[in-house]
Amino acid sequence: MRTPASVTVQTDGRGRITLPPELRRHLGVEAKGSVLVEAREDGEIVIRDPRRDRRRRLQAARGAFRGQGQSVDELIAERRSDALREDA
Repeated sequence: MRTPASVTVQTDGRGRITLPPELRRHLGVEAKGSVLVEAREDGEIVIRDPRRDRRRRLQAARGAFRGQGQSVDELIAERRSDALREDA
């Protein structure tokens, strides 16, 4: 099955969107699942699987021990920022 590069979805009366089934399957999102939504300054909205994002940050932290990637302090600050957004 091919996942579309982009798809147009409608908002409901409360401004909510529903991800089409093929995108949910592609992201591995189950019913009542979570996705990471990022609104960028240029107006772009990015939706990602938060599990993959955590993996990426952990790999970057491991790279910091080899002198590459972000430092552990940067990783902790980023995770705290994520937690505050999740609690909001």
